[in-house]
Amino acid sequence: VNAARAIAVQVIAGLNQFVMSFQTAVNPQIIKSYAAGDKGRMMMLANKGVTYSYYLLMLLGVPAMLNMDYILKLWLKTPPDYCAAFCNLAIVGAMADCLSNLLATVAKAYGRIRNYQLAVSVVLFLNLPLSYVALKAGASPVSVYAVYVAVSLLLLVLRLWLLHKMVGYDARLYVRTVLWRILLVTLIVVPVAYVVRAQMSDGWQTLIASSLLSVVIMVVTVYAVGITQSERAIVNDKVKLLIARWKK
Repeated sequence: VNAARAIAVQVIAGLNQFVMSFQTAVNPQIIKSYAAGDKGRMMMLANKGVTYSYYLLMLLGVPAMLNMDYILKLWLKTPPDYCAAFCNLAIVGAMADCLSNLLATVAKAYGRIRNYQLAVSVVLFLNLPLSYVALKAGASPVSVYAVYVAVSLLLLVLRLWLLHKMVGYDARLYVRTVLWRILLVTLIVVPVAYVVRAQMSDGWQTLIASSLLSVVIMVVTVYAVGITQSERAIVNDKVKLLIARWKK
């Protein structure tokens, strides 16, 4: 179990590094907007940052989850028990964390975060007793990751409530423009990608084909329902510009 956990940590660290680079670029702009008194821009940046961070992580995570067993066999030959389940749930947990990482930056911009940090820390600590109870009751080691995902989602709710009290963060706008779009994309992409992958046998050809197909499915879905009309117009303009340059 410890070996499987160590491997899952390596997998998620690699995926998170890509997303954290994007969020690091957004953080200063969020803080700068709050300092300038422009709360509307601050919330817009945080909401867009969460949305695009989630899509980036999903772009990498879904192909990995589709082929996790095969990838681990290529990498480790004989992966330890629970390894694939741990890695897949670690990716799900990272996607759950991704929903609120930039909200922590909003709290830091506010400055007076003692009560915020205490509340968040208390909820984070729930991982330990809840995992203990689950294991003591005879649940699989996989239950520890299930607890982690549940606590991450609870933290999202807590952070939205605290930020609403602290800086007037519009939680309803977050749910309507971020969570709803993300949920819709996830509910379309994941089942379709898994159905397509289920028709294929393991192999490097399948690894490449299923990864490319899942990326195509996600890009089309995000374009259709995962971004706003104005964002689609920007994408259209960029594509037209690229086509024009290519023709030259």
